[in-house]
Amino acid sequence: MTSGETDAHGMVGDVSDMSIKRTETAKVAPIPEVPIVRCPGCKVAMHVIGKAPSSEVALEGVIFRCPTCGTETQRLMRAGNAS
Repeated sequence: MTSGETDAHGMVGDVSDMSIKRTETAKVAPIPEVPIVRCPGCKVAMHVIGKAPSSEVALEGVIFRCPTCGTETQRLMRAGNAS
């Protein structure tokens, strides 16, 4: 089998000229402080538009709005994590 030909199993012969290069170390994305909330109708990520008071001492309300249809929703989060 010559270079570039495939065998009966679809495997390429003579791959000695192929090399694997490590371009950079994998990086882990930071965890967002505010979760990604998706619109139930449009399935697009909703944007944070403000905060709302909460009766819970350790929680605050975060208001999200869909940029496509304008639907709004509120989620309670630990105070200080909502930015």
